[in-house]
Amino acid sequence: MQFASMAWSFFLNGEKILLLKPLTYMNLSGRAVGEAVDYLSAAWEEVLVVYDDAALPFGKLRMRAKGSAGGHKGLLSILARSGTLEVPRLRIGVGAAPDPRGMVSWVLGNFGREEQKELPSLFDRIEEAVALWVSSGTEKAMNRVNASQ
Repeated sequence: MQFASMAWSFFLNGEKILLLKPLTYMNLSGRAVGEAVDYLSAAWEEVLVVYDDAALPFGKLRMRAKGSAGGHKGLLSILARSGTLEVPRLRIGVGAAPDPRGMVSWVLGNFGREEQKELPSLFDRIEEAVALWVSSGTEKAMNRVNASQ
């Protein structure tokens, strides 16, 4: 365990990549990501936050270079810790909760049968989006990822 997270590193096109899955509560994700950014002396523009978004239909991907948290408490924590809204992010649509009061159980629950069938393809598209971001930068990745939806 490193940076209050599960951490994995690997090389992609000669670039060392660090993946973090914060082990903090979601609304404290900024602590975990901030520890890594500080330790690595990285710029926040070099961080890609990948997260679920109930405002997008299941399987839709949207990449942005900057912006508000849009109500997502994990991203809000990361933006607060970074001190900037200019943190690249990849939003992964999980669809809206059938009952807004059940949002927590919706995003932490299991995928439905049809969604489970689509997961391998979705994971491939997420991997492609991240690889494109690493190799080509936010603007090019954003243009391609968002146009392909």
